[in-house]
Amino acid sequence: MTTEEIKQLVVSKANQYGINPNIAYAQIQRESSFNPRAIGSSGERGLGQFMKATWDRFGQGSFDNAF
Repeated sequence: MTTEEIKQLVVSKANQYGINPNIAYAQIQRESSFNPRAIGSSGERGLGQFMKATWDRFGQGSFDNAF
């Protein structure tokens, strides 16, 4: 998925869930620079840099395959 496709998806999903797309966009830009394979120093992963416990509670699918 390209960065542009990710940006379009962010705007679409933010609007779908009533989140300001600018806030969602800024959060993902800051956390991962739109790199879905980003891994943080504390083990956080993906676009939103979720920790495993957060992913287990709110995510869908396997954390190991989250990206």
